[in-house]
Amino acid sequence: MRIGENFLKYILCFIFVTNILDATLTLHWVFGGIALEANPLMAALIAYSPLLFWVFKVLVVYAAALGLWANRRRVWVCWASLAVAIIYGWVFLLHLNAIQIWNI
Repeated sequence: MRIGENFLKYILCFIFVTNILDATLTLHWVFGGIALEANPLMAALIAYSPLLFWVFKVLVVYAAALGLWANRRRVWVCWASLAVAIIYGWVFLLHLNAIQIWNI
């Protein structure tokens, strides 16, 4: 299966947007006392500086998306991007479910 470049753009944009939402909602849950960050590195960044956590998370995913785009002609990039998009979609659904459970 070959994913077209336009479709790959949409996938990478989806990943970028859901990552921003994930970072923002993670800070909301952590500082609301509802959840803890499971990743020790990211938990340390949140404790040190929430802004640094947010910027780091967004920039890392942005850099990864740029790397994937630069290698867009490789078949594995299409599959990897699709897999990451599915994972971020699932994470976003978890956030939406948490909003519904906590009536936020």
